Amino acid sequence: MTVPHDRITLERLARWRRILDKARATPVLLLGIGHDEHTGEVHVLVPEDQDELMIIGFLQLALKQLMGGPHP
Repeated sequence: MTVPHDRITLERLARWRRILDKARATPVLLLGIGHDEHTGEVHVLVPEDQDELMIIGFLQLALKQLMGGPHP
């Protein structure tokens, strides 16, 4: 069965945009996981002007939040 990835993507991006707007925040990282013939592929997208160490720092903070640890 083919996954309706285009519909899922549009719905999630719209929902996340509302959340970011409410938080007065901008996106800095997007993680995508492949489907169908691309199952298991991982795609990480960041703005062109982001420094690699800054992205690593954001990922570390995000992981702490996901694991329930303290965060700002």
